[in-house]
Amino acid sequence: MSEFDDLRERIATFSAVCAEKLRKQKSCCHTIIVMLVIDKHKYESQKYYFNKAVTLPYATNSTLTISNVAISMLKDLYKGNEGVKFKKAGVIVTELIDEDKKQLQLFEEENPKHLALMKAMDFLNAKISDRKVKLGTQNLNLTWNMKQNHLSPRFTTRFNEILEIKCL
Repeated sequence: MSEFDDLRERIATFSAVCAEKLRKQKSCCHTIIVMLVIDKHKYESQKYYFNKAVTLPYATNSTLTISNVAISMLKDLYKGNEGVKFKKAGVIVTELIDEDKKQLQLFEEENPKHLALMKAMDFLNAKISDRKVKLGTQNLNLTWNMKQNHLSPRFTTRFNEILEIKCL
């Protein structure tokens, strides 16, 4: 991808997936990392990996907060690299803590309305399934799936993948 809007949509989707996973495991993150990777075989450049990290003043698992911070970091990474085709993009959340062990901040705190909104979003997505409720920056028609071309067989955990031996 080389267009900013396409990259922004992917980063917003990856952010939403990260936030959803954080809420499922009842965790929050302090640091968000956005990365972009150029195909090193197509460009004669010394730099192939671009990344940026931001540590938030408070822990969060809000899709809105994580997505907004990730998109602002993407804007910074994209400056000066217009027209370059990126092979990979991603969002990583780190410094995870339990949701109930968040330390309150005196001057900066997350919008309390986000908690109710995220609960409603998670409830509707669980009821309807397939992540139908999305942010406005996400493509409503595009679904996100990981590339799993080299996935190992699960012989010990999936009965339908158990090897069958046929005697002649």
